[in-house]
Amino acid sequence: MIARRDSLVLSVMMIFMATAAGCSVTRPSLERHSFALHAERPAQAGAAKNPTPFPATLKVGRIGVQAPYGGSSFIYRTGELRYEVDPYNSFVASPGDLLGHQIAQWLSRAGLFTAVRAPESPLTGDYVLEGLATALYGDARDLRSPSAMVSLQLDMRGAGAEGGVVFERTYSQRVAIENASPEALAHGYGLALGRILDMLEHDLAALTLAR
Repeated sequence: MIARRDSLVLSVMMIFMATAAGCSVTRPSLERHSFALHAERPAQAGAAKNPTPFPATLKVGRIGVQAPYGGSSFIYRTGELRYEVDPYNSFVASPGDLLGHQIAQWLSRAGLFTAVRAPESPLTGDYVLEGLATALYGDARDLRSPSAMVSLQLDMRGAGAEGGVVFERTYSQRVAIENASPEALAHGYGLALGRILDMLEHDLAALTLAR
């Protein structure tokens, strides 16, 4: 009798687990996948109007990532207060490192400064750009219209002992994605970050810095 009861309990638990797995947004397989973060320039974006670069160097410093987005695993928002962590799909490195690298690469190509140094560079600069990612998730609250959400708080200051903040702004972009798959989410992150960096490029070009 006890054996039959234990068997029944086990069967119910297995059915529950199978149902829960089927309802998961991420529907993970047994294979693990890692994704890069690549900022894509918006199709209609134009170059910032800055005919000559500022006679200064820029160091991209630390880009922090606010909890709960600091881990490498992809995160989906499935309710107002509910989030799901996908253990099978993740960034290839920490999101803060990837964001810092993409920002440095983008601004280097923009040509706004005589040189732009990445976070991992041992060299500093005349100005330091740092920031905090306050949102980095796939929004799956409505599976009919999922999206990728990226928010960055960025500030730039002089690198000297008396260097003050010369620029401070918050950017947020939500990009609709085809579905809630990790591939679609990675692509959406790239589009959202590209829009943010395009705005950052134009905002920095409009600054009044010594030339």
